[in-house]
Amino acid sequence: MSKPHADGLVPDARKLLEAYLNGPEVTYQDREVTKLFYGLGDGYSYSLKEIARIFKTTPEEIQRINGEMRLKLINQELLWVAEKAQKAK
Repeated sequence: MSKPHADGLVPDARKLLEAYLNGPEVTYQDREVTKLFYGLGDGYSYSLKEIARIFKTTPEEIQRINGEMRLKLINQELLWVAEKAQKAK
């Protein structure tokens, strides 16, 4: 079994999440909102308001996107990976 990274995730779990986010089922905006919210890019977890400012939309729209992506991650059994990465920050 692989050793965990500093964020507590095994590399295989992180790779599965990244592969899903970069797959054809996920739009650019959905992927980027998810990465920013969970701190999967630069390690900083952005707030809904901060993400809304980046995308020039409302926090409510970002909340809607985030909610849809949470459901998709649950269905793929990957939400725990994103949440663990977020909590490790």
